[in-house]
Amino acid sequence: SIDLLKSKPITKVYDGTTAVILNKDNYVLSGVAEGDDVSLAFTEGAFNSADVKKANKVTLKGLSLVGSDAGKYKLTDTKLECKGEITARPITVTADIVMMTKGTIEPKLTYQLSEPIIEGNEIIGSLARTAGNDVGEYAVTRGTLDFGTNYEVTFVDGKLIISNFTLTELSDSTTSINVSGYFKFFACSFKSRSRSACGTRR
Repeated sequence: SIDLLKSKPITKVYDGTTAVILNKDNYVLSGVAEGDDVSLAFTEGAFNSADVKKANKVTLKGLSLVGSDAGKYKLTDTKLECKGEITARPITVTADIVMMTKGTIEPKLTYQLSEPIIEGNEIIGSLARTAGNDVGEYAVTRGTLDFGTNYEVTFVDGKLIISNFTLTELSDSTTSINVSGYFKFFACSFKSRSRSACGTRR
């Protein structure tokens, strides 16, 4: 017969499905002689929900014994219901460092994920930043960004840098070198696509 370890429900990290993985830590086969190679297998298994907050039960069907000594034993039941638990999926959200020139339109605050969110999930809300419009650095925080209860989020702050520098594209026809970046001064040997006047010192 099969005895479940009640202190160890069948668990997994959220993956958007009800699929079950059964480990030997999840059950005890009573009556099996010590040293015999016998374990439990199944043909159908599912959590009652794919969501972290709703999943609390696992149903296994088509139970059988496998292993080199499985032929010595016979199961009394081929169906089993037990406790189940799906834990939140860890994900790291890292806010980007973005730059802008003072007095220009503020850029969109963006971020990177340690892994893509699972299909069917939705990210709502947006990042926020410390208030201010003077030249300087401003912390970019999580704001209202929400991934739902299926994720355990670790957030890494970013920065918004406001400067007096201008986003400029520079090109040198002789070397075919193109440079794009934030410049306050640039050399006359480059032809600038910005509106800044040439002739300033670097």
